[in-house]
Amino acid sequence: GFRAKTFGRIYDKETGKPIPFAKIKVSFADNPGQVILTAVSDITGRYYILVADKGDYLLNIEGKSLTIEAAEKVINFDLWV
Repeated sequence: GFRAKTFGRIYDKETGKPIPFAKIKVSFADNPGQVILTAVSDITGRYYILVADKGDYLLNIEGKSLTIEAAEKVINFDLWV
C-alpha cells in the first residue's frame, strides 16, 4: 500500500545537491522574531519537524527564509534554498 512521507530533504537550488547538517529555525509566520523550534538536517539533508498546531510557519534555513503551511502538524517538505 501507500505510506505517508516521513521526512523532507533540503536541497541547494544552484547545485541540486542535498545540504547536510543545515540549521533550521522555525517561527510562526505572523511572529518571525520568535524562534519556537530548531532542527538540523542529517548527513543526507533529511529533516522532520513536529509542530503543535496546523498553520503557517516561517523556516529560516542557512539564512534564507521560507513560509510553509503545516496542514498535518508536521513539516516534512522537500525544500530548495
